[in-house]
Amino acid sequence: MKKLAEKQKLYLDFPLGVHREGFDVWHFRDSFALEASTGAPPDAFFTQGQEWGFPPLHPARIRQTGYAYFISALRHHLKFSKALRLDHVMGFYRLFWIPRGFSPKEDVYVRYKAEEFLAILTLESRRHNTPIVGEDLGTVPPR
Repeated sequence: MKKLAEKQKLYLDFPLGVHREGFDVWHFRDSFALEASTGAPPDAFFTQGQEWGFPPLHPARIRQTGYAYFISALRHHLKFSKALRLDHVMGFYRLFWIPRGFSPKEDVYVRYKAEEFLAILTLESRRHNTPIVGEDLGTVPPR
């Protein structure tokens, strides 16, 4: 892996979420809200809303760990990236949570400390000399 990191760099996507049964959730269990899924509210195209099936990061718990999971995942991607694209960058501000047993019509937006995510992104981008760009889909919350 070290030779790949030294010789080849890739343009990678940093996902908004990870599989509920995967390593990330297993290893960093306290960072995730396992009682919920992430999705999107109903709109003109998806009239029933969307449930994406992965657990959201828990805002209070990720802060308590000093964003350990986020930093670990980000550093892993940046090690192999020439540039990194963030999926659904608005998720650093707020995410649409669907509590277990409810539908996307029974919704709640949960807010995050975007400034803290952005500070970490800035620091890690600089450390790895890698540009980071954000996908701009989604509803931008008012400041």
